[in-house]
Amino acid sequence: MGVFLDVVVLVVALAIPALVTLGMLSKAFTPSPMPASIWFTWHPILMSLAFPCLMTLGRWTYLMDPSWGMEKRGIRQLHRALMMAALVILLVAYLCIFMSHLPGLMFFGYNFKTREWKPWARIAHVWFGYAAVVLTIAQAFMGMLKLAALQETGVRRFTFHGSLGKGIIILASLSFFAALRFWGGWGLGLKLVLAMLAAFVAIYSSAWPKPIDNKCDEETARLAAEVQVTQR
Repeated sequence: MGVFLDVVVLVVALAIPALVTLGMLSKAFTPSPMPASIWFTWHPILMSLAFPCLMTLGRWTYLMDPSWGMEKRGIRQLHRALMMAALVILLVAYLCIFMSHLPGLMFFGYNFKTREWKPWARIAHVWFGYAAVVLTIAQAFMGMLKLAALQETGVRRFTFHGSLGKGIIILASLSFFAALRFWGGWGLGLKLVLAMLAAFVAIYSSAWPKPIDNKCDEETARLAAEVQVTQR
């Protein structure tokens, strides 16, 4: 079950940005595909790659079955690479929507030209999204400090790092669901498929327990012992 679930999560996480990309660009998925030459088109594509895909896979590195045989050091390196890639991509995705909305001065769900608020689904999408982006930036800095402290002193810092990561994924999922609610370019079938896939990875990332693996404690103890030796 463990390895099978790992493969399913990998496939689902990759399927979400693939379907979003097809939904934005392919006539087979939408009667009115968006042009690839405008800023807005790339916002949902890149955001779906950052949050439901790469961040889920970053969490997946710690939830994968121990039978894959990865050492804790390798898991940490893979986790960091996936999460940093997600951070870079989400910042580019935010730039895309910022540039798209700049001419109309539409920010935070509010049109500063007409002085009108957008419908509730758009406001929810924006504010859940902003919360996820800001917390992701903070999470990245904490993650780097946490790893540095572990390597230098063997002490665990920011022990809430994992819980915050789960919260970020939930916020990003709520923003994704809100976008599905108001986006008119897709049919109900595609929206339902994306909603189910996104719900699956959100539940997996936030609620699935870590496998029992003593290698984590052994690795932490080894790092602490190495630090004590170097300090003598």
